[in-house]
Amino acid sequence: LESAVRTSPNLALETLLAFAELRPGDGLDSADVIVSNHGGSTVRSFTVALKLVDLDASQEYALGETTVDVLAAGESIRLTLPLNINPG
Repeated sequence: LESAVRTSPNLALETLLAFAELRPGDGLDSADVIVSNHGGSTVRSFTVALKLVDLDASQEYALGETTVDVLAAGESIRLTLPLNINPG
């Protein structure tokens, strides 16, 4: 099975590693992500953001984000995002 050639960037979140339970002050306040560019060209200046979505309450909580300056075609990057865990 082959797909069409991709000439533009095509970003994918490959991996998300975070602790199952995050609590304020426990020191486990970061997440590792791997983002890949499966496209045919370089992508410049994009934001990777982690959000917690409570579907029952229809609420969204921003946990952390970072900006990647450049990611070439066929490349991946591993990022460690500090998370903002607010006491609730």
